[in-house]
Amino acid sequence: MKKVILATALAMFAAGAVQAGPPAPKTQGIESKDYKWNAQEGEKIEALKLKGDRKRGEEAYEVCGACHLPSGAGRPDGTFPQLAGQHTTVLIKQMADIRAGLRDNPTMYPFAATLTDPQELADVAAYIEQLCIPPEHGKYEGKDADKQLATGKDLYEKECKECHGANGEGVKDKFYPVIAGQHYKYLL
Repeated sequence: MKKVILATALAMFAAGAVQAGPPAPKTQGIESKDYKWNAQEGEKIEALKLKGDRKRGEEAYEVCGACHLPSGAGRPDGTFPQLAGQHTTVLIKQMADIRAGLRDNPTMYPFAATLTDPQELADVAAYIEQLCIPPEHGKYEGKDADKQLATGKDLYEKECKECHGANGEGVKDKFYPVIAGQHYKYLL
């Protein structure tokens, strides 16, 4: 069944039939002064309470693998992020926010919409979290690599380390994503 949904969604997307269009109506949007990026409500809170089943999640992930690759490695050109090894909390939050119209991601919306309920969100998140982060990801190989890395380290320690951790490991219970090994061009 998932393969039929995936094939249909990809064909419609490629043909331009799936328009980004507005996602589900927003009750409070990102632009709203009342928006709380980490609100504990709706489908997200339901999914977070559930234990994800990795086997069922693997089947649901087939839709995701078309862009994020079967390994969860994403695309080095930065168009699709690496998902492998990401915290379940972060994955559930992002998918639920896209589905609810709280995160504007027109490319992702048609695919997030194929997930059927909070249990399927928990299942696919459990599957993705256990995928291995490719060790060769996240390396800068451009000009003046040593100088750029030193500058990047200083900036990271001043601006990012507090939330994302000393090694980019994120904080699962605070919904801070793992950024270790993420593609350089995606982080840009």
